[in-house]
Amino acid sequence: DLFNEVAKVAKEIENYNDYNRLYYQIMLFRKQKNKLRTSEEQIKLETLITHPLLANIDLALTNMAKIRFHEIYSNYYYLLEDRNNEYLSNLQIIGLLDADYIQENPFDYLAHYSRSLSLQQYAEPQKFEASLAHFKTLPNLISSPSNEFCAKVFAIASSIEMNYTIKNKNFDLALSLIETQKKGIEQYNEKLSETFKITTYYQFSYVYLVQDDLNNALKYANKIINELHEQSRSDVYLYARIIQIIIH
Repeated sequence: DLFNEVAKVAKEIENYNDYNRLYYQIMLFRKQKNKLRTSEEQIKLETLITHPLLANIDLALTNMAKIRFHEIYSNYYYLLEDRNNEYLSNLQIIGLLDADYIQENPFDYLAHYSRSLSLQQYAEPQKFEASLAHFKTLPNLISSPSNEFCAKVFAIASSIEMNYTIKNKNFDLALSLIETQKKGIEQYNEKLSETFKITTYYQFSYVYLVQDDLNNALKYANKIINELHEQSRSDVYLYARIIQIIIH
């Protein structure tokens, strides 16, 4: 029995290792390419996704291998810009994340859930607001959530919620969100990335401009230009310069 158990575990480890190898191959492809631009890239991606281990989820022998299986397909659909199937793959991943997983790997859980939430606003918008409300409570699911984890939840939820509100042109709600998010930025300031701050301040400036509050719009455009680094998000930095010109 012992020898059989050792053989079983060795097989599971080898199986997970094989899925891990495929996962990092597609992650490298995504990091290098981000989106498919040539037929050669398409062929390379299709060659990877037709690997025998990716033919059936039952070939993944452990829960972690099954998570890798769906992560590979999630990245595949991301590269194809197929939001619906990417969303479905993320739902499969979340279904495999049990209570122990979130305790042991809280930031991984957060990454999966946040991507699913970002996609849900397009795939299942009727469920988005309830999912967003649940997402904000994730620190309550952790036995001892770190300040860094709480800050990450705040930052992701704020970005997704503000994007969703602006996309739907609900600018009165966006104004009230600004007041809430200002308090969160003050609370978690040291734990928030400069990328988050520059994007969020741009959203603030944009909403104030639409609402014809030019003083506050200029205030946040200037905060980006004078207090933050262009390298953090050069595109958003340039948008802030454009808004500054429009206001003047």
